[in-house]
Amino acid sequence: MSDRTSQARRLLATLVLAVAFVTGGVVASPGRALAACTGMGCNNKNPATESCDAAATTTTTPNSDVWYNQPSVGVWGVHVRRSTACNARWARITLDPWCAGNHPPCFDVDIRIRIERRWFDGEYVTTHVYYKTIASHTARGNYYTNMVGDSTLDQFRACYETRSVGATTWTNLSCGSWVS
Repeated sequence: MSDRTSQARRLLATLVLAVAFVTGGVVASPGRALAACTGMGCNNKNPATESCDAAATTTTTPNSDVWYNQPSVGVWGVHVRRSTACNARWARITLDPWCAGNHPPCFDVDIRIRIERRWFDGEYVTTHVYYKTIASHTARGNYYTNMVGDSTLDQFRACYETRSVGATTWTNLSCGSWVS
């Protein structure tokens, strides 16, 4: 092996190690980008376009999920999602596939979900609320709000409210419990 080839390989190995050190050992796999934001830098950003949704988990604290089940109107669940890679949270709604598949149009109301963040400053103060509206007759699946950044003392909850098609007033606010 020539000296130039050997030098080039050593330089490449050094660069790979430097990148691994700077990123905390995180190396992106081909086709999957690193998270584009972290913490408060994720406020009001889309979890999918920021690459925060890939390894996200659903908060499973008791009463943190909110379910609505009235087959003549619809069946859905609202959850708090968490990305440790992005250090952020968002609300996600799952529209029941059974309902949309067997009883179209099923969702005869508009649904608005939201994620709420509050932080502790001697008492809890709500700081961020982001909404996502799902129109009536929307196809089954998952829909989500934009994200809110997470810090040590923050708490989050997911909520939904509904309105009749064509109405301007939202009603029936229902929220899960606050989760850390």
